[in-house]
Amino acid sequence: MIEVKPDILINYQNSIDAILPTAVIYVRPRTNLVKYEKDILLGVQPFGDVIYLANLNGRLFIQNALILEHYSTEYKFAMFGKAEIARYSEMINTIENYFHINFEEANIIGAFESLIQLNLKPDQLFNIIVDQKDFLRVYGQTIKKIDDYYVVNYDIPAILNNYTPETNIFVIVIRLKDPNTTIQDIDQSIFLNIKNDKNTPIIDEDKLKNLSWFEKIRRTYHISHNHLTALFDMLDFVFVDRGNTVDLDDIPFTKKLFENKIIDKEKFLQIKEYNLVYIRKGNEHKLVNIADAANNLSILECQNLLASIIWT
Repeated sequence: MIEVKPDILINYQNSIDAILPTAVIYVRPRTNLVKYEKDILLGVQPFGDVIYLANLNGRLFIQNALILEHYSTEYKFAMFGKAEIARYSEMINTIENYFHINFEEANIIGAFESLIQLNLKPDQLFNIIVDQKDFLRVYGQTIKKIDDYYVVNYDIPAILNNYTPETNIFVIVIRLKDPNTTIQDIDQSIFLNIKNDKNTPIIDEDKLKNLSWFEKIRRTYHISHNHLTALFDMLDFVFVDRGNTVDLDDIPFTKKLFENKIIDKEKFLQIKEYNLVYIRKGNEHKLVNIADAANNLSILECQNLLASIIWT
């Protein structure tokens, strides 16, 4: 089988002396068109400099299992559902209190099992919209009540299905000029460019009219949610040569983390693969999804968050 290589348009530009925030944006398969790419580039231009630009073919995603790597935590919950949740009393309590159910008795199943139980295809499962009372986001995972079932991470089967050999994904990395720029600032800028361009309609906007602009736009493209997930995204989608992804030592932030002994490479890759960890919060141990816990934190605060992880 011929090995697939990424089509790199702008090679990764590493400035090892400047620890400035980065953000990774990639266009989802259904919107990987020049018109969307143009609006995204226009949207990010005021906030940062492009330090990487590439087109990744779907065969590369399959060959390197990129999407499984990227959604490794969500995939595990989508596969094992109730058994994975049962490891954490905090998750059980949240689910029971929100849905007013008994965890042991409830039909809580992973998304892949739900395809069989509900006789649905991945896209059908993805497109079912339920009332807010029947939907819960808990420690980075989603629970959607459909009939008598509580489906864990309903979107994962559809996401995996979307990455085929015919897929091409446009990936851009920007280095922010101002450390105080928020992801929402960039999101809103891209959203306005897409919204104001009659040639780039929001995907399924007629079906999603009751959702917020953020929920609508997230179906069009992905953007790193915070400084930590930007690092995770770079490890999956930034290729520094024709076959290998960027090394942690070539990213200024992680290089400093290792030099300052905040975390080592092995542990960093461990939390990337599985996001649920316990951290020290005062005198308590608190369960968090580390990817979500970094939201709205500065680079220094992210460093402190990583230093607070309790390793067993």
